Amino acid sequence: SGNLDLTTGNSYESLINGSFIDSGNPESSSIYTKMNEDRHPSESGTFSDTELALLLAWIEQGANDN
Repeated sequence: SGNLDLTTGNSYESLINGSFIDSGNPESSSIYTKMNEDRHPSESGTFSDTELALLLAWIEQGANDN
């Protein structure tokens, strides 16, 4: 898979073209699985169930650049 570098270029293009998003199978998107694996409910700075649900909904809706 690609390397998501948010400091250079167009990060949305990197996200879409870097195989991080699988709109055909949103739960298999590498961005979703990575965020889900990194969750530690007892630690600050990790992702909540709500944030993951929003991410999944965004992917399911076509991962629009909005």
